[in-house]
Amino acid sequence: MRLLEETTLAIDNARPENEADPLICEIMSFLAVNFAGDVTIEHICRKFSVSRRTLYRRWKMVSGQSPADFLRKKRLELAANLLKNTRMGIQEIARYCGFGNSLYFTQCFRRECGTNPTSWRNED
Repeated sequence: MRLLEETTLAIDNARPENEADPLICEIMSFLAVNFAGDVTIEHICRKFSVSRRTLYRRWKMVSGQSPADFLRKKRLELAANLLKNTRMGIQEIARYCGFGNSLYFTQCFRRECGTNPTSWRNED
């Protein structure tokens, strides 16, 4: 639950409609729809014709976190929901949520939630 609450708060604090940077608003809107796909920071930079440094600097001014952290937290929020509400396997959830492999997914999940995905799923 802590992960969901923190991620929701971070996303709410980073709502594009509350900010004045139109580029970051556009990128946030794009990520709100495409975060679970094969989206990388490099892909975002190419798509929106912005350098990595500029993206990170402007994003951090708007949301207080890096775009990579935002993307990872969105993916982990979806994963936590899928773990609780589906019978999908860990590897399938990792792929579905845009993580390169289940080991990286498990490491990220443990760092954010303090437990592994299987234990999270089995908690009441």
